[in-house]
Amino acid sequence: MISYGRDFYDDGYDDEEQILGNRIIFSPSKFFGRKEELQTLKRVYKENVCGTQECDNDHSNIATYSTPVIVVDGFSGTGKSALVHRFLNELKEEGMEENPTNCPFSMQGKFEELQNSYPYSAVIEALGGFFQSLLFESKQGNTDGLERIRKAIATSLGSEKTFLLSFIPSLREVLDTEEDAPSQGTEGNVVASSGPGASTGNSWNRLRYLFQKFFRAICTEQRPIVMFLDDLQWADDASLALMSSLIQDECLRYFLFVGAMRGNEVDKNNGALSKFLRDIDALPGNNLRIELLNLTIAELDEFFADTLNLDPDVTLPLTKIIYDKTRGNIFFSMQMLEDFRRRNIVYFSMINFQWEWNLKGVEFENAVSSDVSEAVVSKIQSLPKRLQRALVIASYTRSSLDLDTLKALLIADDINLDHKELTRLLDIAVLEGLLLNTVDSNVYKFAHDRIKQAAYWMVPSGRDRDELRIMIGTVLVELAAQPHGKDWMLFVAADHLNSCTGHGQADLFLAELNLACGEKANQLAAFIPASLYLRLALKYLRKLGGDIWQSNYHLSLRVYREIADIELCLGNFASGNDLCQQLIENASSFEDKLPTYLALVVAKGRQHRHAESLELCRETLFRLNAIPKRLRVIRMMRDFRIVQRLLRKNSDDKILDLPLCQDPMKAMIMDFLTEYALRSYHCGYLTEFLYAMVRKIRISFKYGLASGSAHAFASYGIFLQGPGNDPEGALRMACLAREMTNKMETLSCGQSTSALTLLLIASIIEPWNFPRERILKTLQRAHHIGMASGNIEIGFQSWASGNIFAQVCGYPLGAVEKTGAELMQQLCRYHVDSVTVQLEECQLSVSCLVGRRKVDWNVLEPTHVSDDKSQLYRNVFAYLSRLELAVFFGNYEFAVRMSVLIQPHAKYDGSYSTISREPFYSCLAYGGLARATGRRGYVSKAVKFARRLHHLCNTRGMNVRHKCLLLHAQIMSLRTENASKIITAFDEAIHAAMQSGYIQDAALSCEVAGEAMLDFGLETRGYRYLNQARDMWREYGAHAKVEHLLAKYGRKMDSIQGMTTCETVPDQFYSSVDLSETPRRSMDLALLSERRKWHAALKTSLRHRSHRVPERIAHLLHSQTTIGWDNFLLGRWSKHWITLQLQYLQRSHIEVKKKNHGLSWSSNIIRLMWDHCYKEWNTRNKARHGKDAEDKAQRRLEKAHRSIKDQHNLKPKCSLQAQ
Repeated sequence: MISYGRDFYDDGYDDEEQILGNRIIFSPSKFFGRKEELQTLKRVYKENVCGTQECDNDHSNIATYSTPVIVVDGFSGTGKSALVHRFLNELKEEGMEENPTNCPFSMQGKFEELQNSYPYSAVIEALGGFFQSLLFESKQGNTDGLERIRKAIATSLGSEKTFLLSFIPSLREVLDTEEDAPSQGTEGNVVASSGPGASTGNSWNRLRYLFQKFFRAICTEQRPIVMFLDDLQWADDASLALMSSLIQDECLRYFLFVGAMRGNEVDKNNGALSKFLRDIDALPGNNLRIELLNLTIAELDEFFADTLNLDPDVTLPLTKIIYDKTRGNIFFSMQMLEDFRRRNIVYFSMINFQWEWNLKGVEFENAVSSDVSEAVVSKIQSLPKRLQRALVIASYTRSSLDLDTLKALLIADDINLDHKELTRLLDIAVLEGLLLNTVDSNVYKFAHDRIKQAAYWMVPSGRDRDELRIMIGTVLVELAAQPHGKDWMLFVAADHLNSCTGHGQADLFLAELNLACGEKANQLAAFIPASLYLRLALKYLRKLGGDIWQSNYHLSLRVYREIADIELCLGNFASGNDLCQQLIENASSFEDKLPTYLALVVAKGRQHRHAESLELCRETLFRLNAIPKRLRVIRMMRDFRIVQRLLRKNSDDKILDLPLCQDPMKAMIMDFLTEYALRSYHCGYLTEFLYAMVRKIRISFKYGLASGSAHAFASYGIFLQGPGNDPEGALRMACLAREMTNKMETLSCGQSTSALTLLLIASIIEPWNFPRERILKTLQRAHHIGMASGNIEIGFQSWASGNIFAQVCGYPLGAVEKTGAELMQQLCRYHVDSVTVQLEECQLSVSCLVGRRKVDWNVLEPTHVSDDKSQLYRNVFAYLSRLELAVFFGNYEFAVRMSVLIQPHAKYDGSYSTISREPFYSCLAYGGLARATGRRGYVSKAVKFARRLHHLCNTRGMNVRHKCLLLHAQIMSLRTENASKIITAFDEAIHAAMQSGYIQDAALSCEVAGEAMLDFGLETRGYRYLNQARDMWREYGAHAKVEHLLAKYGRKMDSIQGMTTCETVPDQFYSSVDLSETPRRSMDLALLSERRKWHAALKTSLRHRSHRVPERIAHLLHSQTTIGWDNFLLGRWSKHWITLQLQYLQRSHIEVKKKNHGLSWSSNIIRLMWDHCYKEWNTRNKARHGKDAEDKAQRRLEKAHRSIKDQHNLKPKCSLQAQ
């Protein structure tokens, strides 16, 4: 509750004390001339805040929603603040009447003209007031709001809440935690991470991402939040950018932003506020601009009549005189009426007991002829001298000031007052309406900006004002250095001391002060004021004369390092590079240069200058003796052997128990090696990438785990999966890297590379074997970690990878397109060009398939592709998306050209989304061309790509098995004329694709099968396949593809409309599959290991023809690890391979029987395997061999099971019913 003597119209709070006597009381309960605007505010709130539905925070449900924004525009004194305060009070009153525990929250902050260099001042004030209201509610017995907010923050932010503790100090009381924010300077360093992710630019990205998550957590349907920020014309750039990112958050609900500004003081063409307003106008939704004008003479007369308790006709002559002077400006009208009272022009008659006035005489003429703004000055001058001085000193700080700070400033001004005397003095100003004070609070605020300005200008410019500002600045510096010092003290002190000529302070002191302000602004991600402060620090350093690097080395090093980082962050690469070079030239040790080298490496990478970044990183590592200058291949081979030995000797638990690295230099080397590996990967230098990887692993074993250790193990897993030909080892490394990431997050370190680690695992290693839901969940986690740590490039790359993976795995194109569109907006907003160019190419195929873009092959020619190594991934996605489109729409010549172009680039991209599709579509392209031209050479090339994909399926995982089956069926249709075999092969491929959830591959299989049937003259069956393909494409969301099929086969497809499924395919199997919950064939590490042992044993048996080898197979079959026959490798082999096994197993059975004179253990296992192969063979060729052969095989299999069970009392490892 706010206490006043009277209330100013611009603030509209309740007045608890009716002050009697010769004073004019302006009633806050009455409101004049603003009813229409007030109703508009309420309407926008009810329609857009109360009526919205909550949206999921994941990226699969995209809504075209934006936060409602209201901007109240008007001249100073028109009542903007009073209007919004009245609106907030009525919202609270209405909410209290409906449900006292669920009324809306409000946040209120105010920007100040003399404090716009303090970043986020109004935002921090608004949040601080909100938290204080929560605590006040809790003390009153309503703890539901506080507990809900506390739980929501803990759940949403987790460990990242420590970041906001420095940004919002009052949050600590709400969370009821003793946890300290990372400290540096006066109140703490907002950024607490290491490595490349902790660079200057990441602090801003991290702040706005966590700010969005914070508001999503606290805004609920039960208790919406209205944020009001006053005087936007004085807002700092950082605050406007932060609020802009919050308003544009599509997932934020139950939030209303209201801003007030003086439109006449805003630069319409330039400035951050103009851009902020343009961004608001461009947003969809209900964004409202209220132009608040002065009151009319009738409204002003009604206000005066109510205030003086007289009839409007009686007050009209007085109203006309004041209106002619103020033109209806309510603040100046009130001040003029009070000035008339002080001059006894308006007085309270003790005879008639009513207000009267005398509009004649010299005093009236003087009052009318004087400037209206002088009325406020004369009002302050009528106060006691010590109170005048207190108001003047307070006006040189900020609009609100606590008693302790004001008392310290008055003592420095030789005014000694104790706490009680000062309170009594300030209460007089409250009664006069000059100050506001919350009950039971020691904080006082100026009631209006004009009052603060009047007090400020009471000290004439020149020596007197400079002395006052120097005194205030010096005291505030001392107070800021104390344990309970505040950030604003530091910024206000710096502004005063920087502005005074002849300040009397040493240049060294001012350099240190501006450096402290610059560092704090940098930590708060306010880079523009940080740059200004740091340049001032550099200016004062240079004024010291001489060689500043010799006289003040450490101070110079800090200044240059900070300002260089900020210039690079702001995109001023030329000036940032010059500053970096000056630092490198003057730094006395190589260790002092390392952070600057790392900043340059990261900056060049973000400019897509990966080759330059790599070279600089290489030179730095040379000088650190981290990598050799020559013979790196030989060194790499040696390090590989060492790493292999270390991994064999140490279990996973032992590796995870390694201590954390305590050597700062080794941690810095790990950061450089991480960048070295990343830039090498972007440039396609696999040798450099591999060497960086093994070096990081060796450092981790020798010196302990660092931020890049998990990334090193994940990278080693990538090598094992590819050239290392050890997929189970790759899965082990992925699991190890996951656990290491969790450990580093628990210890609150290493988050800078956690997102990159999870991105590598989820996009390269695990997609071959694990369900798609697990992969998308991992990529979503990588996105959140990357954004929360400020490493937005990796965060957005994870989101983009998830979008691409969803498209590859058969998620509906409608959701994929919407997610991609939202991601594209975010990328443009954050200026992450490196991901934008990749996503643009990937979205090409999506937009063409859904019909958003016309398929024009001339336009689709990849003329923009370059040979620049830095554009490697853009080239890959450009060629691959065009290859996919060409196969889908049957332009096989175009597809073959894209296949040829992508070959030099695809080998550098190890992601599942690329290397699982490139040979698949290439094979289909050559197969389609072979069918169209009849040339057998194309068939040979198709077989080459099919073998490549088949090898990937055997060595990496089963998630591409359906693709292999389709390619096998496609090649079979080109090589044989046995329609029955071809139909069976295509049906198996369609079933496998649908069971895996890859609906687009199933649709493509149906289409290819239909074309093959038409070539064989089986039109009815062919059009059944094509009808099935059409329905699948429609379900996938590929409307352009549906139109393409109808245009190509429409009339004949319509002729058999009722027959939409193939005889060998169950009816409606495709429409009953839930793509989001489709069960997937997954593999774990043990299963994959057993498979590889089976494979190796059988290959050895064929090579050596030894009867001892089947004994090893028998041991594997009955080992502790159980593998089902459905996962047995024989099930994936071709008929020819099965036939070879049958022949060999028959020979082995005879050899063993001759040697042992009867059935031995091994021979029974051989018989079991032989019978299984025989059954598999007959099942695949049922049409040829008939039902009797299948029954015979089943009986032999059962007999073999009984034989083994009787002789060795073992339970069979397979289920006959499952076969």
